[in-house]
Amino acid sequence: VAICGSRGDSGELPAATARIQRLNADSFEAGESAMSVLARRFAHQEAREQRVNTSGCKDAVPGSDCYGNITWAMTAGILAHEAQYKGLTPSSSRRDFQEHIFRENPRGACRMPCTPSHKVVTTRATTPPPPPPP
Repeated sequence: VAICGSRGDSGELPAATARIQRLNADSFEAGESAMSVLARRFAHQEAREQRVNTSGCKDAVPGSDCYGNITWAMTAGILAHEAQYKGLTPSSSRRDFQEHIFRENPRGACRMPCTPSHKVVTTRATTPPPPPPP
């Protein structure tokens, strides 16, 4: 398998890998390859990016990618792929669609909306039984 930047079949490490090893020698653990260091760093970077994108909230504004995604989901997406929008109807609020889109893809264009949900939650009230007759 040829690695990008390798020198043919000479068996030498690619120049880029050698530079990484020299610059980041302290990052390597015993027996660890440059690829595993890069994979570990990529995983840390990806986790950091996800925390940045999912931290806080942001309501979608007209013209944003999120706003466009919500509009499509409300008008076409839910009609074409109803099963993917469980708990929503075409008349659900933009906020509820935004929350759904965020939960399906936290690293996507939509963050958790800031506005409170207007979903009505019904609970069943329990009334104590009447006291026994005297």
